[in-house]
Amino acid sequence: MLKATFATLTGRFDEADACIDAAYDLGEQPGIGRHDLRWMQRWSAALLRGRFDVAGTVLEEMRHGGSPHFPLYQAVTAVQQGGSSETAMRHLAQIMASGEQYLRWMAPLWLRFQAQAAARSKDPVLCEHARAAISPYVGQWGITATVAVEGPYAHWAAVLDAAQERWDDAVAGFTSAYRAADVLGARPWSVESRARLAEVLQARGDDASALIEQVEREAAELGMLVRLPGSGAAAFRFDGEVWALTFAGRTVHLPDSKGLADLRVLLARPGSDVPAVELLNPPGGEVVIAARGMGGDDVLDEEARARYRRRLELLDEEIDRAVELGEERRAAEYDVERQALLDELRTAAGLGGRPRRLGDEAERARKAVTNRIRNTLRQLDQRHPELAAHLRASVSTGSTCRYQPASEVRWST
Repeated sequence: MLKATFATLTGRFDEADACIDAAYDLGEQPGIGRHDLRWMQRWSAALLRGRFDVAGTVLEEMRHGGSPHFPLYQAVTAVQQGGSSETAMRHLAQIMASGEQYLRWMAPLWLRFQAQAAARSKDPVLCEHARAAISPYVGQWGITATVAVEGPYAHWAAVLDAAQERWDDAVAGFTSAYRAADVLGARPWSVESRARLAEVLQARGDDASALIEQVEREAAELGMLVRLPGSGAAAFRFDGEVWALTFAGRTVHLPDSKGLADLRVLLARPGSDVPAVELLNPPGGEVVIAARGMGGDDVLDEEARARYRRRLELLDEEIDRAVELGEERRAAEYDVERQALLDELRTAAGLGGRPRRLGDEAERARKAVTNRIRNTLRQLDQRHPELAAHLRASVSTGSTCRYQPASEVRWST
């Protein structure tokens, strides 16, 4: 148990995982169940590392296992992950309304959450209340249940100072926190405090580029995903051969896939329902979407045939006009749509020339789009787990698909 705590504290995360499992195998500890112990340590390591996907898995185990402190762990995770002020206030209100009284061994996590929630809200009364609760412990470290380190209290006091734009106090607080972490060899907490220090320095108008580079390098060595100044930028770009995906301060490159193309469409239209048939064949345009969305009749009914015929005739005219004007690129774009419509006609005819039914087509689109998005997320689990976790929590698939993040993310596509 103590080996696991120390390994997490010093950033040896693989060793920590092994020690956590070993402690679990040894059986129950005095005053705490073996399941609770394992959940606490796994969640703590995951959050410190920035692995919200792993933290989410642990939370599900906590919820199904009946952990009495699941609401608090869920709340801390939501705020740490960047939830909105409304989310923070909702969790805070729910916990306080429940009348939960945290024992001394859970108090450090509760103090941490109060500071995080107050800082997210920027409410001056809540910030002062959280500061008063933490101030007696500044200079000390928070340790929940003797197994999970919540960091130096100076860090959380500085979080409150930064929320209230007390830049000089925040700089002093984060500096004190990372130096205390360095003394203990607590590299992950040093990285986290220096990352927040870089944010504050930039907000104050100072140049933090050298510090950001230093933190980014050390975080990579430890396998941590850390939010850094400027890392709020998010991108989902395709250069014709390779996708460049940026999220939470890290960029990965992936080969082209239909699932990535589907996701880009959804990210560009947050909060909107996008028909799976549109994702399945974007070049066909509105004609294909309308024809496929007409219900259970044969795909090639009279109305569908008329739509296809009118659009194909119009495309032929536009292609001829573009060629006459020497607009080769425009002609090529029309030709792509024309070919897509012809492909749809061949698909609609089915095997042996028998007409397919629209209900079958809609189901085919639903299955195809769902499978390729799922395959892409599985690939991202290995390459960019934080982005995978964000998309898995924000993207829904079915006959219509939607990207609905818990808080706004501005994507460059």
